[in-house]
Amino acid sequence: MIKNIIFDLGGVIIDVVFERSTAAFEALNPALKDIIWRDTFQSDLFWDYEKGFISDAEFRARVIKTFQLPLLSDHDFDTAWNALLGDIPPARIKVLQQLATQYRVFLLSNTNAIHIRGVEQILQARTGIAQLPPLFERCYYSYDMGKRKPDPTIYQQVLEENGLNPAETLFLDDNLDNVHAAQGLGIATIHVPANTDEILTLPQRLPHFTT
Repeated sequence: MIKNIIFDLGGVIIDVVFERSTAAFEALNPALKDIIWRDTFQSDLFWDYEKGFISDAEFRARVIKTFQLPLLSDHDFDTAWNALLGDIPPARIKVLQQLATQYRVFLLSNTNAIHIRGVEQILQARTGIAQLPPLFERCYYSYDMGKRKPDPTIYQQVLEENGLNPAETLFLDDNLDNVHAAQGLGIATIHVPANTDEILTLPQRLPHFTT
């Protein structure tokens, strides 16, 4: 039976629409249309930032230089970068709190420092909770770990550091590649359709989950 639950963040707990950030940057330089997705969100620059290999300041500077953006303040850059962050419905947070009374609950997210600050601002505004860590036994962020999903070692680190049995662990993510990687380690999984309230049904479904 499931004793541990590992949640993804974007698309599962907070809604995410990448096109909002691409549109925000395209508004600063219309010549970027149709290339910023490929060259930012699917590039070594993005992966390196998500793995913590470059700092916030270096990431901002490289994006501004690469896409010939106007010289932006950190605030204006972060506003455009965080435009992809959507809502955190309070009902999802209530479910996390409910589950934490019966299961060991963790967060494992491919993310970066600017986005986490943005997420916590939304969390505060929507629920009054200032930070993510109080909702979980432990939060794991790719930029702190030097690796990102679907690298199998990122799941292994979470399992090993917390003494989790894969056969007693459930992982939820909106990315199928990430789900399949967890399955390869014997972890039970749920593929969550992005930006839905799928997790609201977990308290009723969990007693029936086995690997």
